[in-house]
Amino acid sequence: MRKSMNNSLRRMLAFLCALAMVAALLPAAVFAAEAGDAAAAPEAAEVAEATEAAEAAEVSEVAEATEVTEDAEDAQIEPLASIEATSLPIATADDLIAFAARVNAGETTLSAELVADIDVSGTDFVPIGGSSSTSYQGTFDGNGHTLTVAISNTSNNYFAPFRYVGASGVIKNLTVAGSVSGLASVAGVVSMLSGGHLENVRNEASVSSTGPYIGGLVAQLQSGGYLTDCVNAGSVTSTNGYYAGGVIGYYNSAGVSSGLVNSGSVTANSNTSSNTYYGAGGITSVMTISGGRIESSVNTGQVTGNIRNIGGIAGVLYSPGAAIVDCYNTGAVTPTATTSLVGAGGIVGAFTGQSNTYVHNCTVKNCYNIGTVSIPDGLLEGSRGRVGGVLGQVSNTNETTNFENNYYLDSSVSELNTNTRATAKTAEEMQAGGFVLLLNGEEGSAYNVDTDGINGGYPVLAWQGGTPPAEEPPGDPATSWYNTEDTSFTLTDGIQLAGLAAIVNGTAEGIEQDDFAGKTVTLGANIVLDEDGLYDSATGVFGSLSYPVTFPYYTLREGAKLWTPIGTGTATANNTFTQTNFFAGTFDGAGHSVSGLYTDVSQTTQGLFGCVSGTVKNVKVESGLVSAKIVAGGVVAYLYGGTVENCENHAIVYADGGEKAASGLENGVSRGGAIGGIVGNAYGTEGDPFVITGCANTGDILNTNTAKGGRTGGILGLVDVASYVGEITNNENSGDIIGYQYSGGIVGMDYSKYAPISGCFNSGDVRISASGSAYGGGIVSQCYSNVTGCYNTGNYIGYLETADKSAHLGGIVSDLFSPALVTNCYNTGHLELQGTAVTASSTGRIVGSGGGKHSTAAANILNCYYLEITSTVPQFADVEQGWLADDAGKTADELKSNAFVLLLNGEGDAFNLDTDGINGGYPVLAWQGGTPPTPAPEYGEPGSGDLNGDGQVTMAEVTQLVQAILGAGALTDGQVLAADMDGDGVLTMADVVLVLHTLLGV
Repeated sequence: MRKSMNNSLRRMLAFLCALAMVAALLPAAVFAAEAGDAAAAPEAAEVAEATEAAEAAEVSEVAEATEVTEDAEDAQIEPLASIEATSLPIATADDLIAFAARVNAGETTLSAELVADIDVSGTDFVPIGGSSSTSYQGTFDGNGHTLTVAISNTSNNYFAPFRYVGASGVIKNLTVAGSVSGLASVAGVVSMLSGGHLENVRNEASVSSTGPYIGGLVAQLQSGGYLTDCVNAGSVTSTNGYYAGGVIGYYNSAGVSSGLVNSGSVTANSNTSSNTYYGAGGITSVMTISGGRIESSVNTGQVTGNIRNIGGIAGVLYSPGAAIVDCYNTGAVTPTATTSLVGAGGIVGAFTGQSNTYVHNCTVKNCYNIGTVSIPDGLLEGSRGRVGGVLGQVSNTNETTNFENNYYLDSSVSELNTNTRATAKTAEEMQAGGFVLLLNGEEGSAYNVDTDGINGGYPVLAWQGGTPPAEEPPGDPATSWYNTEDTSFTLTDGIQLAGLAAIVNGTAEGIEQDDFAGKTVTLGANIVLDEDGLYDSATGVFGSLSYPVTFPYYTLREGAKLWTPIGTGTATANNTFTQTNFFAGTFDGAGHSVSGLYTDVSQTTQGLFGCVSGTVKNVKVESGLVSAKIVAGGVVAYLYGGTVENCENHAIVYADGGEKAASGLENGVSRGGAIGGIVGNAYGTEGDPFVITGCANTGDILNTNTAKGGRTGGILGLVDVASYVGEITNNENSGDIIGYQYSGGIVGMDYSKYAPISGCFNSGDVRISASGSAYGGGIVSQCYSNVTGCYNTGNYIGYLETADKSAHLGGIVSDLFSPALVTNCYNTGHLELQGTAVTASSTGRIVGSGGGKHSTAAANILNCYYLEITSTVPQFADVEQGWLADDAGKTADELKSNAFVLLLNGEGDAFNLDTDGINGGYPVLAWQGGTPPTPAPEYGEPGSGDLNGDGQVTMAEVTQLVQAILGAGALTDGQVLAADMDGDGVLTMADVVLVLHTLLGV
């Protein structure tokens, strides 16, 4: 028995020694320095292989060491070598290390598959396919799993998880993460791919080197090797990487690669940046020797460095037959070299070579670029820089390169110093469905319309998604999408959107006017109508010489494209419209935006939409200047019983009656000016009310009309008739409001008794100016409808330039007309009075004036509160509170408390605590976020003195209250409410006295 045990121990020791030999020999076998100079010319690089006799001997020793398994059975260990399988399952780091050892020992055709995510960082893992003589020839299937590595050796070449992969080698369905660094020929997946294939492989590892040949997935691709549906998301960085690519470092005598994507940054610097062949690109650096082809690929990452040639897809095409087809770039191309000729292109940096032979019959076709292309300042001087939207430079002027059907965004290149051999297009043109047809060519189908919004509305490759472009019939491309049979349409560019306007307005040639009732129009992409910022601002004096008013104002720059609104109407006053064509259908922006919106200030009714009786929803006006003489809205000018829902405006909205500054004349017609960030003017009936809900405005709203007043609001300008019916709910404004006579943070003026305002807030400043009386409110100026559950944090400012005129200013409403109520509202905004003297009696923290019914005003302001602050005009500090109870003023701490939110809500739940920090800790509306307040415990009625809820007051309550005031005890929120006898939110000895009065029945 003892002898048997000794034999087992000896066998175990022998086995462990064998393992030790393997561990000692593997690094020498795998990491032996490769022969050849990795920094040599392209011809030398393709034959750089490690075939040293020492390395071969070491590999032989490793192979012998791994065969020491005769005692393994006695040790009850089954080595990986004994598993009989066509594809070895890899479940652990040890499994992968053992697999690499077998391949590197000569079993190069072994196949394997990952059955779990593997992390070999921090282990003794060595790359698979350790030398050119043991290049990997099997199939390695990642099965969708991730291999995490940490490979670093900056003294040697050829470093990646797979070092050499040969003609039969296949790597697929694998993600690599972590980091890889080395001297040269460094990649996230394969160092040298010679004839093999990568399919559905993704690299997320950062890749870095101190030498050339570096790629996100493959360092050197040659001998017919190719990649399919592969992605690099890791950074690629080299301090001397004169062949650097986001996906493939060096493309040499390779096959057709397709479906490649790079989103990682490519940074490649070179100690010898002037070499003609050197390059860096989003997909590859150089395509050389015997052609090769890259198709249906895209780069979104930035490419930069002091390399001679830099391109969005490839740095250099240097080979007869090399082709880049159906590719696009959105990444910035930014060379930094300043001392040599530089080629920078959105697709290809340069066509170059020692003679015309090298660039003869290269192909770049059906490609486009929207990424910015730039070179260092001064490099264009002296013709040292070549920069183009698609192609940077061609070194031989008599070459016959096939360069056709390529395009670039006109704003992507600020200066050109080369024949780009491509066509410039505006953003609007490139986002049009017709451009996708043009880009695809006569028989192609590589590109789709970006209906999924994955590329900002620019064409996407068909494998990315989107929608195939519709064949456009003969006729106007703006209306070719339309027919009378369908009830649903999708628009993807500004030309089509203009076509919608023409059809609704009855101006489309050959098409009868259609109001689209019962039909839906959806945006399938962001729409760019023109560039941003095509306007100037100034300050001037408007109005008569006797009653001047100073306003800022805007003018459009020459060349700005004027938009014709969808739905037309001519307004002769705020509420009088003629010649009206309404949009009566449903317009769904689907979350997309319209930018560069400029309208004609000489027209009376202007907006993205002019006149609407249907529904407009989910659209954002991103930028522009929406201007009109009388009625203007960022989204809709005139809403006639329709709905505007979940829309945003970020453009400036501006009304100008037509008289120039300093003319000495009234600006505009009498009562001309209904201006709103979302809607200018609204009309509704009981059977067809208007609705404005869930909308937001951030743009500044400006009304310079001086003839008896404009009506200017952050959301809605005007409801002008007492019988109109509608609702304004859950809207927000943060834009500044500057208007004449009537202005409000949400609504300019609400003259209707049936158009309540609820759940809204304003944070923009409201400045009201007038030659006569001025009316400005944080939510609304004059109001005949109820205002419920609203708050204001913006300043409300009266600016007058004529003496003895009154300013009606309120934190919520400037003038409240009975029987309208203001309930459950609060204001933290600051009253400011500027200019000449005003009537002090018309200012208030919640309501400024009772609208001629002062005796009932106080009764109409219920459960409303304000932040206690000091007016900037001392003489008005005493009356600024307005018609409110003495306890309406609260400190900041009180307003931010749970108890106050409960108090503000009353019996409702409109407000939450600002636990998200979106309103400085003050209560927010529940639809904004935050956290509902904690309900008060049942401890009797607030102010009852009944602290224990037993229905009576005793000395025990008096004692408990005194202890709490002296800091000797604590009360719950409910007990605080019950003990706060005077309702001021603070417990003092005055409350103790009142509790005693209750106890004694006094």
